[in-house]
Amino acid sequence: WMYPIVIERRGVLPGSQGFGEFEGAPATGGVFYPLDHDMTIVYAADGTSFPPRGVLGGGDGKESETIKLRASEKIVLPAFSEETIEDGARIEFTACGGGGYGDPLKRDPKRVAATVNRGWLSREDAENVYCVALKDAEDAGLLMVDEVRTAELRSTRQ
Repeated sequence: WMYPIVIERRGVLPGSQGFGEFEGAPATGGVFYPLDHDMTIVYAADGTSFPPRGVLGGGDGKESETIKLRASEKIVLPAFSEETIEDGARIEFTACGGGGYGDPLKRDPKRVAATVNRGWLSREDAENVYCVALKDAEDAGLLMVDEVRTAELRSTRQ
């Protein structure tokens, strides 16, 4: 281990996809830092200045962002750069999410429930964006569509 780094966190960022009849891909992100040494990185973060746009009623995906965290300092980095990360500093990054396609109210409610169960969408966004009400399923920890309440929500929005 000549130049170790720590991956503090990485994964999918819930709610970062463009909402729509067909959702864009959720963004990914994470935090990493060098352990007991300085480190130089070269990176590209497409979608920083012009985040992925939704089309035909779909929502925009989350923009990319790269931040250097040093002591109490938060430095927003450019989209493309070579940066030195000093010992004790961390990099927090977000890769952009994809834009959505089509009207979110046309998305199949079962697909909305599946996205919530996967952890990529909050129950609140399911209700507020997609007008899909969820209830506890018989399977422990899962949610299913509340058909009656979903129909009511969607009828008031259209």
